[in-house]
Amino acid sequence: MRAQLARVDAVLVQALIAAALSFTHLHDIASAAGQHGWKAWAYPVSVDLLLVAAWRRRGVPRTLRSGPDAEGIRAPHAE
Repeated sequence: MRAQLARVDAVLVQALIAAALSFTHLHDIASAAGQHGWKAWAYPVSVDLLLVAAWRRRGVPRTLRSGPDAEGIRAPHAE
């Protein structure tokens, strides 16, 4: 149990560092592209939150999902 907790903590620390670097990098790119003020901060917020939302959605079992992709992507049948 303790080893698993230590492994989760290490992953959490690494994820937080990666998120901070990603956030800063995206802000710098937005600033270099001419976005200033709140728009330069909105870009990394929207991108990072989209990644978090996709990750959380990926963890939801298909039976609990709603929407057009609830059944997953199916290959067309050959006729």
